[in-house]
Amino acid sequence: MVEGERPPVFAERNLYSTKNLQQLALQRYLGRGINKYQLGRTGKDTAMQMYWDDERLKNITEVNNQISLYRLGGDEARAQETKEESNSLILRTNDARTDEMSKLSGQRY
Repeated sequence: MVEGERPPVFAERNLYSTKNLQQLALQRYLGRGINKYQLGRTGKDTAMQMYWDDERLKNITEVNNQISLYRLGGDEARAQETKEESNSLILRTNDARTDEMSKLSGQRY
């Protein structure tokens, strides 16, 4: 048995400042939807949207894997509970009346 504290799990969104995260997104998506002529504000916004979309897809995959593991383990109630919770967090809504739509470009999951 190993005793001690677990090291923190670092994610890119926690390590980088907003400006550095934009640079990372520009480097990552240059050539995949962003060309060298879009490196201004439009390119940064597009790159950040692509970054957040990829993060969202990673989160969906992780949750679906966890639900599958619950089902394989025979815990259907926990799988259903996790699925319902994830649907309320992950699914996009079309409710423009809330201020959520205005926070999309700077949203951190």
